[in-house]
Amino acid sequence: MLFVITTIFVLNGLKFSISDFQFLISLIYYLFIVSVLIVIFFADLKCEIIPDKIVFPAIVVSALYLILNTQYSILPYLLSALGAGLFFLLLFLITKGKGMGLGDVKFAFLMGLILGYPNIVISLYIAFLTGAIIGVALILWKKRKMSGATIPFGPFLVLGTLTALFWGGIIFQKTISLLSLH
Repeated sequence: MLFVITTIFVLNGLKFSISDFQFLISLIYYLFIVSVLIVIFFADLKCEIIPDKIVFPAIVVSALYLILNTQYSILPYLLSALGAGLFFLLLFLITKGKGMGLGDVKFAFLMGLILGYPNIVISLYIAFLTGAIIGVALILWKKRKMSGATIPFGPFLVLGTLTALFWGGIIFQKTISLLSLH
C-alpha cells in the first residue's frame, strides 16, 4: 500500500516541469488533493462515509487555488462542479438516498472543481464503468446480493478522479481522434 501511495505522489510530481514558484504552489496543491483522495477512498471503503471535514476544506482550497492561479479561468471548473454536484443530487433524490449518498454529492462537486471539463466527464465515466464491473463481479461471485447490500461508490469516484487528473487529456484526445475517424 505504501508503494501505491508513493507512486501516486511521484506521478503527481512528474506532472509538472520544474520552473518557478508556480510549480511549487501547484505541487503542494496537487499533493494535498491526492492526499484528500486517498483519505476519501479508505474512509468510504471501510466506513461507507465521505467525511465533510475532508471534503469541505478541499473545496475551499481548490477554489482558492483556481482563483489565485492566473493560468486558469475558474468558470469552467465551477460549472463542472455545479453540473457534477447537481447530477449526483438528482441521483440521490431519485433513489431516495439508497443509490447515492450525500457524501457522493459533495464529493462530485469537489471532483468538478478539481478536474473541470472535459476531465469531469472522463472521471465519472470511469467511475460508473468500474463500479458496474466490480458490482456485477461481486454479485456473480456471490459476495453481494442484488438487493439490500451496498457497495461504496467513493473509491470508484477516486479512481476516476485520479485517472482523469493524470491522463484525462490523453484519454480525451484519443477519444476525439477515434470519434473523428468514423
